[in-house]
Amino acid sequence: MDQKELRDLENQCIQECAPWCTARCPVHVDVKAMTAAICGSDFDDAFTVLHKKVPFPRIISLICDHPCQDVCRRTAIDETVSIRALERAAVNHSSSKKIPFRPLPGKGKKVAVVGAGLSGLTAALELTKKGHRAVLFEASD
Repeated sequence: MDQKELRDLENQCIQECAPWCTARCPVHVDVKAMTAAICGSDFDDAFTVLHKKVPFPRIISLICDHPCQDVCRRTAIDETVSIRALERAAVNHSSSKKIPFRPLPGKGKKVAVVGAGLSGLTAALELTKKGHRAVLFEASD
């Protein structure tokens, strides 16, 4: 592949629209920003980019089924970028051990969240961030 073809392919991925991988991601992780940070060996910044969209990055990086890789444009050259591996690298090599949590002041509202799986925990976390008191109900121990 010559330089012109490579630039044409690259321009398809850096248009005004989000790259296909980001658009396909259920939470729209900024894959380009995370990848750029990792290329610069800035794993703390890569972790920050990931955590902006992913509420539990340490857990999600282990169980993500990476639908973003299915639409990676890099397959036109050789193979997809292993975005899941990049997420894991951001988590494993970041010096961020604790994630700061600063909820808004309480609004006096209480919300019941049924189920303490990832969806329920995410809902409770987001509600708490917005100043609501979230109470989790889980059927199992």
